[in-house]
Amino acid sequence: MSPESAREILLTKSLEAVDRDGTVLALKQRVQATKDAGIEPSQDEPGNWSPTEETRLCSRSRVTIERLAGQRGDAIRYAGFSSAQRSRLPLMIAAVFVGAFVAGTMSNYLGQDGVINLLAIPIFGLIAWNVVMYVVMLVTPMFSKGDHHRVGGVVTEKVGRWLKRGLESRAAVLDEPFRASAQKFIGEWSDMYAPAHWRVLRVVAHTSAILLAAGVLAGMYLRGLGYEYKAGWESTFLDADGVTRWLRILLGPGSAFTGIGIPPGEMTIAQLDLARGGGGEKADQWIHLFAANTALYIFLPRLLFIIWEYIGLGRWRLDLGKAPVFARYYAKLAKDIGGGDQLVRVLPFHCTPEPRHRDTVRGLIHQLWGGAAHVDFSEPASYGEEDQLLEGMGALPGYVVLLMSLSATPEGEAHGFLIRELQTRMRASGEEMHLLVLLDENRFRQRFGELPEFSRRLEERHSAWDELARPFGIQIGYFNSDDSATAEQLARSGDQLVWSSVRSDV
Repeated sequence: MSPESAREILLTKSLEAVDRDGTVLALKQRVQATKDAGIEPSQDEPGNWSPTEETRLCSRSRVTIERLAGQRGDAIRYAGFSSAQRSRLPLMIAAVFVGAFVAGTMSNYLGQDGVINLLAIPIFGLIAWNVVMYVVMLVTPMFSKGDHHRVGGVVTEKVGRWLKRGLESRAAVLDEPFRASAQKFIGEWSDMYAPAHWRVLRVVAHTSAILLAAGVLAGMYLRGLGYEYKAGWESTFLDADGVTRWLRILLGPGSAFTGIGIPPGEMTIAQLDLARGGGGEKADQWIHLFAANTALYIFLPRLLFIIWEYIGLGRWRLDLGKAPVFARYYAKLAKDIGGGDQLVRVLPFHCTPEPRHRDTVRGLIHQLWGGAAHVDFSEPASYGEEDQLLEGMGALPGYVVLLMSLSATPEGEAHGFLIRELQTRMRASGEEMHLLVLLDENRFRQRFGELPEFSRRLEERHSAWDELARPFGIQIGYFNSDDSATAEQLARSGDQLVWSSVRSDV
């Protein structure tokens, strides 16, 4: 899967997750787009999908984005998030490259009065710095515990924040639901793209190091074209033998590679001692030696690191389609088709959900039973009105949600009675029916959330409700209607929360 396709899929997914009522993308149009793309329910577990399914998911998202791009206003701007944004990042990278080369050229210093001191040229410091960096790059991953893209530290984090702020500034001018959709997309895409960001930064660093060294060499050769330079040495601590040993250590690989001796000319190292009146020898062969060693110490290792990073980017692209988020999204779309336009009846008992809380419940149901499901809320029933709630709902639909509040103390005569009666009626119908029992935590959290013992109270209340539900063979789903993220998380494992009248008799 290409990064462009991944962006399109995440963008479409984010809009559908926020636009639960189908204001922008009608629910029936979404189902039709899924059918047109050839997406169908799979017997495999999420994550075990084939390249064909990946292609179908990419096709559906591309068509959806193109449809948005054909509209006006915010829809067009929102669709623009699917393409690689026009940012200043490429220009900044180009500026870094040019700056590295120019800095290398300008920092070059061949010596005063046309004489090069063989022990004091900038290329030696540059080689030493690169060798230290190689050691750091090879040792650091051993302590990263597998999270390599976070090893970049402050630089990687700041670049990621800068790119994210650029996207968020574009999202800020959108109206709802596009603004919330774009913000959701930005968060998911930033997390997914973080490993690639780190590798791209390292490619930039390696390339800059090559250009910096190339600039130093270019400066040396350019100066050598216009001036005749002599090569010699002087040192407070080293004699001729010590200088010979150091130069053979530092320049030995380049000498072996090029065949240029140390020293390259007819003069001995002792004769090149500037402090003892030596005038040095022509520096052309020495400059060739510097260039050869620069290529061996800097150019070649850095090129190998760049190749390695590009291989890593290729693996990241290959693994992109295997991200669990895409498999779950595909399964949800397939469920939309399988679910059709079924009616889901929500029975609020001992709670009165506000409109925004109903939207959270509706979004959970759409993720669980498909975006085409029609969600109908019955009139809320108070404590003691269990019989009226059952009588008022009429014939049971195939999908029923019993919505209650965690702030209520579980009672078998009230809450348990409702669960038992619903199960009894579902079994008696002879058809497969589905029951989901949800407990909203929002009022409980509002009441006790600031208390030090809140975690203990929450655990005790969960245990009490689980104890009530255990004899009925059901599992209660807990969520916070003030936080849609908890509903989305619940929907991912929601199938195991659904009690089925047919499966319960098997």
